[in-house]
Amino acid sequence: MALEKRIFGLDLLRAVAILLVIQSHTAKFIMSPRWTDISSHYFGYAGVELFFVLSGFLIGTILIKVWEQGKSLSFTQIKYFWIRRWFRTLPNYYLAFFITILCSLWFMDFFPLKEAYSWPYLLFLQNLIEPQGTFLVIAWSLAIEEWFYFSFPLIVMGMQYIFKQAGQKVILYAAFSMVVACLALRIGYAMGADPGKWSENFRKVVVLRLDAIAIGVGFAYLKFYKGKLWQQYRWSMLGAGAI
Repeated sequence: MALEKRIFGLDLLRAVAILLVIQSHTAKFIMSPRWTDISSHYFGYAGVELFFVLSGFLIGTILIKVWEQGKSLSFTQIKYFWIRRWFRTLPNYYLAFFITILCSLWFMDFFPLKEAYSWPYLLFLQNLIEPQGTFLVIAWSLAIEEWFYFSFPLIVMGMQYIFKQAGQKVILYAAFSMVVACLALRIGYAMGADPGKWSENFRKVVVLRLDAIAIGVGFAYLKFYKGKLWQQYRWSMLGAGAI
C-alpha cells in the first residue's frame, strides 16, 4: 500500500494492540506471577478487543466501498469479498494448524486428528456456540473473525430487502442488529453459565462476540458518511473509546 494511502491513526492503534498482546504473552518470563495475571487480564484482553474493532473498521470500509459501486450488495460481490478474505487468512491458518499437528506428533507422540474435538477447527466450529477445547487455543479469535466475514455481508444483503428505501443505512442497520443480537444472547447465556469462567464461556464464543467487530463497522460508517462529525468529535470519540 502506498504511504499516502495509509492512515496513521489506524497504524498507531494496530501497533498498540500488537504491543498489548505481545506483552501479555511474554509477561510470565519477565514479571512476578501477580503482575503476570494483571497483565494478561487487562493488557492482553484490551489488545484483542482493539483488534476486533479495527478489523470491523477495515471490513466495514471495504463493504461500504463495494456497496457504493452499485448502491447495493449482490451475492456475486459477496462471493468475491469472501474469496479475498479467505485467501488472506486461510492459507496461513491451515499452515499453522498442520504445523501444530506435526509438533504434537514429534514432541508429545500425540495425534490430535484422532480426537473428535480437533476436526471442528478446520471449519472454525470449535467455539461457535460453546467454549473450545485445549487444542490450538489461540484460534478462538480468528474463528470470530471468519464467522463475521461470512455472516455480516449476508445480513447486509438481507437488510436491503427488508429496508428497500434505506440506502447506505442498511450497513448501519446490519451492524446495529448484530450488536443487539449478541447482547441478547450474552444475557440469555449468562443465566446458566459459570461467571468464574467468563473468558472461556463468554469472551471466546463466536455467537456472543460478533458485535465487537460490528462496532468497528459502525465507526467505518461514521467516517465514510459523516466525515464532518468524525473530524469534529474525533478526540471525544477517542476518549470514549478508551474508557
